[in-house]
Amino acid sequence: MSTVENKWFDKTWLVILLVLLLPPVGLYGLWKNKGISKGIKFGVTGLLAIGLIAQLGGDSSGNEASDGDSASVEEEAGESPRVVPIGTPLETDYFDVTANKMTVADRINTGNEYIDVPPAEGVAFIIIDATFKCTDTESRTVEQGSLWVNVDGQDYEFDKDEFVSDEYTFDVFETLNPLVSKTAKVVYKIPSDLKGAIYWQPSGAYGEQKISLGDLK
Repeated sequence: MSTVENKWFDKTWLVILLVLLLPPVGLYGLWKNKGISKGIKFGVTGLLAIGLIAQLGGDSSGNEASDGDSASVEEEAGESPRVVPIGTPLETDYFDVTANKMTVADRINTGNEYIDVPPAEGVAFIIIDATFKCTDTESRTVEQGSLWVNVDGQDYEFDKDEFVSDEYTFDVFETLNPLVSKTAKVVYKIPSDLKGAIYWQPSGAYGEQKISLGDLK
């Protein structure tokens, strides 16, 4: 008497195992198995399809995130340098700002003895000869921004500039029309014993962009 050998897909336990471990083979066996109802077949197939779609969606999001990160790096790389030297214009929100020269002094000599600032104990002045050019389509007020001094890795911000006179420094509410430039002094008062790398960040500078002014020694 002959015996009929069961096919592998007729072994329900094996089909279930393959569905879990090798879904493509398991699905084939699932639909070939005559002992499993169509309802279960459709249900299992649907669950596997949902899982596959979710996985593909996650991979796509991951790729998009990676692409986004790459784009950010490219955009960052395409921006103006984070630090520009003296003599190089720095683009801000409304102005192109150039530090033409920087000097450190213990007094301010304007050429007018009546408005000169005499020495004071423990005080030094950072004097920046600067040019502001309005690049907007309407008039804008000049805002001098902040002076930064890095001392042993610690940044100190000096955000108050000194007004000396209309002829020497920018006026408190200096306004420039579109495409008009003006050169004057920007002055900051600092402790005379301060040492470290010094930077100027005009108001409206993008991100952490600054102008390198050298070192205080």
